[in-house]
Amino acid sequence: MNVLITGVASGIGRAVADCFLVHGHMVYGIDRMPIAEKEGFFGFAADITDENSLCQVAQSLQQQGAKLDAIINIAGKHGMASLVESDFAQMKQIID
Repeated sequence: MNVLITGVASGIGRAVADCFLVHGHMVYGIDRMPIAEKEGFFGFAADITDENSLCQVAQSLQQQGAKLDAIINIAGKHGMASLVESDFAQMKQIID
């Protein structure tokens, strides 16, 4: 199976990617920071909130001839602040 997973640099995304790799699947990973490639894993540094970044990932996948069987979106951004005291732009970025 070929699976694309977002948020693979750490945490839950990394654990899910490792689980797929252990079971012999090909994993394509996206994260905002560069990710070291290893056998069965190909990483993309991209921001999933940026359409141009995602288009570049899609183009790379097409050039490689990758056929995806699943997309698992785990990427997220954490922010702790009071809704009243928080900056609107920061809250919008977290929600997006």
